[in-house]
Amino acid sequence: MQGARQLLFVLLLLWAQPLRSSDKKPLPRPDVHVVNSFDGRIVVVGRETSHSLTAAADLREVAQRTEKLMGLPLPNRETWKLRLMIGPDERTATASIKRHTPVMARQLAQTITIANLQYATSEDVLEELCAMYLQAYLFERIEEKKVSAPVPEAPRWLAIGLAQNLYPKLRDRNARTILSAWSKGKVPSLRSIIHMELNDTDQVNIRASTGMAFKWLSSLPESAQILNTTLCRLAESSSIDAKWLAEQITGQPDPSNLEELWDKWLSKQRDVVYQPGTLPASSLELLRASLAFYPGYFGIPMNTDLPRNIEMNDLIVLRKSEWIPSFATSHSTRLRLIAAGRSDQFTLVVNNYITFFDALARKKRAGTLKKLERQANASLLQLEQQLEPAPYSLEPVQ
Repeated sequence: MQGARQLLFVLLLLWAQPLRSSDKKPLPRPDVHVVNSFDGRIVVVGRETSHSLTAAADLREVAQRTEKLMGLPLPNRETWKLRLMIGPDERTATASIKRHTPVMARQLAQTITIANLQYATSEDVLEELCAMYLQAYLFERIEEKKVSAPVPEAPRWLAIGLAQNLYPKLRDRNARTILSAWSKGKVPSLRSIIHMELNDTDQVNIRASTGMAFKWLSSLPESAQILNTTLCRLAESSSIDAKWLAEQITGQPDPSNLEELWDKWLSKQRDVVYQPGTLPASSLELLRASLAFYPGYFGIPMNTDLPRNIEMNDLIVLRKSEWIPSFATSHSTRLRLIAAGRSDQFTLVVNNYITFFDALARKKRAGTLKKLERQANASLLQLEQQLEPAPYSLEPVQ
């Protein structure tokens, strides 16, 4: 889940733009930069090259996780390209994610446009990306790639389920939700999940149900073959239901056999090893990285008088500079995004740094800032000393 939130954080940086001035005249629009991933399959359109590079790398990481989970490679750049575009929509205070998937010269040219990204969640973005990746799989399996023909899309449960299995924290949350429902006899049947006959108002239940269903599907013997067969059928614009899936898995078109396998698998998941609330080392690495500053980034001017590597004590010396308030305020926001959804211990440490940057934005005295810096660094050091590796696992204890 860390990677998912980091992806959303990078996309928010890409979305950011200057506010309108008080006289309602729009400020000059910043340059737009186009960055390609090194394999040529992913394009990111953003306002700063450095952020676009990071976003392109993060989107490719999601693609790599998808390939690993599916056990199948995504198409090459000759037949598939994904473009990500971020922009504001001042007419509404909600996020919107739109997909456009034309076929040009036998290449699937996907575009995903996200308006008002600040109102979207990392899971919303992940699910749309997975829907796009699954559609790329389907396009590769279409025999006659006609420009005029619409490209089939994967069913919603498959796209959500795939997204919910890309990161350990999502898998852990979904498992706890479904196992709690299972212990009360309220777990959804596979048929209701596949047919999306779920309560649409309960997004957590939808994500947990589809996520666990996909986890079960990927745990089966020959899961890659089953997924490939499923993709081939969907590429023919044919639907998949519980009866068809039962025949592929059990050899019998009897959904009750499928439900029996599903229930037995859920029963075994009671012996899963959970580490809820634990803190992976990657979270601390991300926090450490967020405390390294360089001229030309995040509102820091490209000034030859500034040190190449700016540390917190340097910021205290520079506290009276004109750019400090906006930089410090923006960085407090970035830190809040990093802490979102993490353990209480980690959030407490991050809050100590937020307190420092809030005080820096108000240009507090050097003595006050030095005290806050010491407190924040001490709390981080203490947490690092307490940290013990605790990898997530959804596999039954052997």
